[in-house]
Amino acid sequence: MALKKRGTLFIISAPTGGGKTSLINEVLPKLKKKHAIERVTTYTTRKPREGEKCGKDYHFVSPSDFGRLSLDGKFLEANYFFNNWYATPNSIFETLSSGTSLILITDWQGAQKLKDLQCKPVLIWIKPPTEEILESRLATRGTEIGMALQLRQEEGIAEMKKEEKIKLFPQHLVNNDFKVASRELIKLLDLHISHL
Repeated sequence: MALKKRGTLFIISAPTGGGKTSLINEVLPKLKKKHAIERVTTYTTRKPREGEKCGKDYHFVSPSDFGRLSLDGKFLEANYFFNNWYATPNSIFETLSSGTSLILITDWQGAQKLKDLQCKPVLIWIKPPTEEILESRLATRGTEIGMALQLRQEEGIAEMKKEEKIKLFPQHLVNNDFKVASRELIKLLDLHISHL
């Protein structure tokens, strides 16, 4: 009897406002037509943005519930980012063992903590073509204003410079044209799943 093929864990990150979530939302339905693949629903203490749904975009929990889950050992890693906690559930290993591949969206710091997992994740960095375009995208999306927007822009640029210096991610994808970036991301994910 053949052993079931283990799923691949893709860790996808980008500077804040780099478009990682929009790209994943675009490519995941297409990938599902060919592969057993899902997006990891991570946990956060921040409030939902307009259009976000609990259990789909994130598990939105209170700080006290987050702390309880952490003490119960439910998280693989956790990060504090812009006054909110974010965490990856350790249940991902069970899903991978079942043969389903997973896409985990996290920040640079989260990827650094998870890069050496025994399941050998594939790390992909999505970046805007320039710092100026990143600043413009953050301003256009309208989720922050004033000082909060400025801090997001500064953090996004700092993450871009950090990745340029340290090169944590072996795979880089420039998100200049959304349709082109979507096609390139599908090819990249498909290649890794198909050649297991």
